[in-house]
Amino acid sequence: MRQKPVRLVCILLLQFLALAAFSQVTSRVTGTVQDSAGAVIPNAIVTLTNEATNVSVETKTTSSGTYVFEGIVPGAYTVTIAAPGFSTFVSKGNVLTIAQPMVVNTTMTVGRTEEQVTVSAEAEAVQTETPGDLGALVDARAMQTLPVVGSRGRSPIDLVEVSIPGVVDGGPLNSTGANIEGGGVSVNGSRDRAWNYTLDGIDTNETSAPGANFSPLRTNPDSIEGFRVITGSAGAEYGVTSGAQVILETRSGTNDFHGKLFWFYQTPGLNANDPANIEAKLPRPQFIQHIPGFSVGGPIFKNKTFFFVNMQFLHASQTFTVNSLVYTQQARLGNIRYIRQQGACIGSSSTSCPHNDNAAAGDAVVDAAGNPLPGIPIGTYSIPGNDPAHLGLDPSIQAFLAKTPLPNNFKIGDGLNTAGFQFLAPEQERQVDFTVRIDHQFNAQNSIFGRWAQGHQNTIGDTANLGLRPFPNAPDVVNTYRQPRNLAISWRYTPNSSVTNEAIAGMNRFGFNFANPDPNYLNNPPYVFLGDAVSGTNLALPLQNYVGNKRVITTLQFVDNLSYVRGPHALKFGTNLRYQRHIDDRGSIGTYDAQPLLYFNPTFAPVPSANYNVPADVNQSLDIVTLDNAVNNLLGRISNIQQGFVAQNANQYAPAGTHLRDDFRMPEYDFYAQDSWKLRPNLTVSAGLRWEIKLSPQIGSNFLLHPNQPFTVNAPPSDTIAWVPGQLYKNAWRNFAPTLGVAWDPRGDGKQSVRADYRLAYDRMNTFVLSASIFEGLPGEALPINDTNFSNNVIGQRVSAGIPVLTPPPGVTPQSLRQPLPFSTTSVTAIDPNWTPPQVHEWSLSVQRQVTRDSIFEVAYVGKHAVHLFGGYDSNQAQIRNNGFLNAFNAVYQPFVATGTPGDSPLIDSLVANDPGYQAVRTLATGSQYLTGLCVQADGTNPCSGSAYSTDFGFGGVAAVAAELGSISAANAPFFFKYPQFSGQPALPGFIVLDSNDWSWYHGLQTSYHGRYHGVQFQANYTYSKSLDTRSFDPTFGTVIGGSSTFGSSSTPFDNASRRLNYAPSDFDRTHVFQGVWTYQIPLGVGHSWGGNWRPFVNRVLGGWEIAGSTLIESGRPFTIYSPGYTTSDIVRTPASCNGCSPNMLHVQYNPDTAALNYFTSAQMNMFFTPAPGQFSNLGRNYFRLPGYSVANISLGKVTRLTEKTSLELRLEMQNAFNNRHFEQPASARINSGVFGSVDPLTVVNAGLAEGSNPRTMQLAAKFSF
Repeated sequence: MRQKPVRLVCILLLQFLALAAFSQVTSRVTGTVQDSAGAVIPNAIVTLTNEATNVSVETKTTSSGTYVFEGIVPGAYTVTIAAPGFSTFVSKGNVLTIAQPMVVNTTMTVGRTEEQVTVSAEAEAVQTETPGDLGALVDARAMQTLPVVGSRGRSPIDLVEVSIPGVVDGGPLNSTGANIEGGGVSVNGSRDRAWNYTLDGIDTNETSAPGANFSPLRTNPDSIEGFRVITGSAGAEYGVTSGAQVILETRSGTNDFHGKLFWFYQTPGLNANDPANIEAKLPRPQFIQHIPGFSVGGPIFKNKTFFFVNMQFLHASQTFTVNSLVYTQQARLGNIRYIRQQGACIGSSSTSCPHNDNAAAGDAVVDAAGNPLPGIPIGTYSIPGNDPAHLGLDPSIQAFLAKTPLPNNFKIGDGLNTAGFQFLAPEQERQVDFTVRIDHQFNAQNSIFGRWAQGHQNTIGDTANLGLRPFPNAPDVVNTYRQPRNLAISWRYTPNSSVTNEAIAGMNRFGFNFANPDPNYLNNPPYVFLGDAVSGTNLALPLQNYVGNKRVITTLQFVDNLSYVRGPHALKFGTNLRYQRHIDDRGSIGTYDAQPLLYFNPTFAPVPSANYNVPADVNQSLDIVTLDNAVNNLLGRISNIQQGFVAQNANQYAPAGTHLRDDFRMPEYDFYAQDSWKLRPNLTVSAGLRWEIKLSPQIGSNFLLHPNQPFTVNAPPSDTIAWVPGQLYKNAWRNFAPTLGVAWDPRGDGKQSVRADYRLAYDRMNTFVLSASIFEGLPGEALPINDTNFSNNVIGQRVSAGIPVLTPPPGVTPQSLRQPLPFSTTSVTAIDPNWTPPQVHEWSLSVQRQVTRDSIFEVAYVGKHAVHLFGGYDSNQAQIRNNGFLNAFNAVYQPFVATGTPGDSPLIDSLVANDPGYQAVRTLATGSQYLTGLCVQADGTNPCSGSAYSTDFGFGGVAAVAAELGSISAANAPFFFKYPQFSGQPALPGFIVLDSNDWSWYHGLQTSYHGRYHGVQFQANYTYSKSLDTRSFDPTFGTVIGGSSTFGSSSTPFDNASRRLNYAPSDFDRTHVFQGVWTYQIPLGVGHSWGGNWRPFVNRVLGGWEIAGSTLIESGRPFTIYSPGYTTSDIVRTPASCNGCSPNMLHVQYNPDTAALNYFTSAQMNMFFTPAPGQFSNLGRNYFRLPGYSVANISLGKVTRLTEKTSLELRLEMQNAFNNRHFEQPASARINSGVFGSVDPLTVVNAGLAEGSNPRTMQLAAKFSF
């Protein structure tokens, strides 16, 4: 007897010493055994048998008549209960699903144990055991029948958005992945990065930038048994995030051999065209995708050892139109053509004078074939003939340009010297994903499984990273290689009927490599050629010499959970410890690269007109720029060389070409304890406590630096801040997260439950923001050098004389740069030393009712309040109030608005006096006049026209003008900036501080009805909710977004002094959401009411049809309309004001004044105005609502039984089956933009935005099963 306590203590010690992480992929079987009088029956023998493998486990009921099986793999089970004096109870076909307890309560019948009472599927359908764990299951049938049509695979988690209550898409329709700005898929008010994905209990997150609808390991519907999504009120065993837990389980082998061969195919001929392509008269995108694969499983040793293997291949290809800028044949030979100026245009810089332009322009000078139009005076300038050094065209540059083709169109460029080479560039996707699992049952007490999954997902010519090749025979610019690896090894040990221990060891690794695919890239010339002034773009390069960027994220885990049943108590203890390592290997060093880039920019290497005999009749605004660019390009006159260097240690920089490497760890150690107390047979109370330890990043060197002085919003000014070794922020040791809940079955019949729950949860920090925003930008860590000392004579330094090798300046060390200069316009990012993990309070109240035998209705209220959310701001926001600048600005601005004549301010006069541009005209205008850009003289000239402040002044942008004045000189900077060493410009933060001071609220009413009825399986969800916050996304790819980005800038504080100005509906707030999924077996053929007597051949042809689909209907998301003025902050524009506007006034209509589709009439556009200087909008953030949308996805399949054990299934799957067209964000949300409110598809695409919906996409599939 004494051995049992000792054994239990040993197991407990093992449990708490284990380095573990847990997400429950197994489940629990429980129940209460009683006699016909309601008395509990202790010590009854309960046997649980897996019907697929015939593996059994056994336990006994406790003194309270309860029994519990922990750590059970989901599947169909037979429950057998035997007790002296009672007939043996047998219940077959009880389906245990992922992460949800199965309850089989029993009333025993008096009799002999040899007698059996056999029933079918006696498990309760209503959740009467768990107080929380809101969410839903996506089972194998749903994954196999519902349409999953992806452009880069078949991801079952795409079904989350259409089937799980509380889930909303913060982006456009059909979008996938986490949005950089504005939020992706969200659940119950949590941010889009608050998702945790596990496979067989091991993390499959992309921890550097986690997000909804994305897991690096590309599971497919044929590789997993199903998955459960827990959206809220999770028990203490679930951690990592406050959002959703997505728990996936790999398929297991059984006692029978089963397998499947499959093939999925997409082709352009089946799809609808994109609205923007239709408008541009372009054909459908040429996208072709093949996904073949197989899966097979069965016994190695029957009833003991089982295997399962899945392998999927993906080959996808798509072409994109590329039009690369190249020199014409004449220009390549050094003969630069231009329009000869006449009369007053000779020597004039007026933009109204004739200039070169391409065939697509309104003032074209060439036809479509590049021939000069009749009557246009063309001049020609010979570069080699006018070279004062008489060296001629540089031979190495000629050889480099010879690798580029001659133009084949004149739609771009200046028409005479530069034009386009247009062709179809291919992007290819190559994926291989492999999964293998082996299960083994040693005996009733011990079982193990091992699972390995890996893949490679390579994008050749990655368009998302501007990787398409510039010419047909050139290498691609960027290839992206992805390599996920995931391991899980589990051991389940049940020493007695009261104790179960489950341990899982594993690893999750994901490698990203954004590579230069040219194997010779290190030897490629470093040239960068400026093009023409008309296009404003560089010439396309046939070869690239840049170094790519890659990162590898590894998480080591060891899973362990201990359950102990004692009387009415089901106790659980666990640890959740992850050892995370993030390795970055970057060729990008700050804004430069580890390899040099050589420019021929006339700004740094001017072309002396007299020495080079530049004609006087060249257009002086545009064509002269094109000519000067060509002179430097073709003669090889070096202007500047850029290259990045990295610190080797505190005292020196590493040799040129060394990559920037960061290697840091972020361990997370979680522990929990939980008690599910069956207070009465129909009442369960659950209480738990989770302890989450999240440590600050750790690096094994002295390159983990932080500021040595306070730098947050309320810190005093300083121009002497230095970066010193130390922690970025404090370790979080005191994150205690209690859970408390109750589950009540009012009638005690297992057909209704009332559940209530409270939970405190914590979110984690992504590692990408650390590697990309913090470590890369630490002062002294990287040294970007832009050497411009090459043009100190007429000839200039030529490439033919050799390319200089850059080295750090003498005496410059990393240590010497850790204290930035007192004045500069550089920027930096730091983390608030008091940063804490986001803390989220969750609560819910739900009622479930079994309506019929096969249907359940549930209604739930879900609430959530988050504090310490991850955010950011510019600590160097330009000061306008305490220094009196706002009053001075208004003294100039208000008279100017009222009368057209500016007032005068001595303060502004003194500040503008430090501007070199003003100093040239100071005798003709005051500083206050110069601010306006208007100081017309008696002769009609306006010497103030060059004012850099006039545009923002005209919009009342007092904060923008403050930032511009503060950045022009060291004398002005301290007046406006707390940290003049990081003086910013409008929309460009200077000193970004990442903090944890944002907050949110969420309230939601969620209803769900699911069941089966005459061959129809369905689930319908409706959610009515409200989500409010001050910021809607974690700093990741974007931190503090400036300007007026539609979904991004509105999450940047409008004023650091009043963060509440941003409190408004979340970017992902959707008031009404309806989700529906359904499958229907058409009742045709043998076994059905129609065709029940068909002959085998007829049955094969006409029977076996099934149709399935999903529907999503959502309200529109919130939307901010901006003014052009920076009236309160120099970082983000102020939202527009409007008198009489309503939130739902956006309606798509044809606007005759803009000749395009628009959300507004011209009269409505005129209702908007810019707030006065220093004033905020009367509408604020996210006041308006974009239109809602609806989409239906449908699949049609037919299963043909070939033999008793083989079948062939043919399927047609359609995404957006009815080709619904949805309008989303407009081309511009700024009221002074020429495309404000426009939703014309081509206009939206040309503005660099995505359309609101994807056109109908169809996929063919074939599956052979055996």
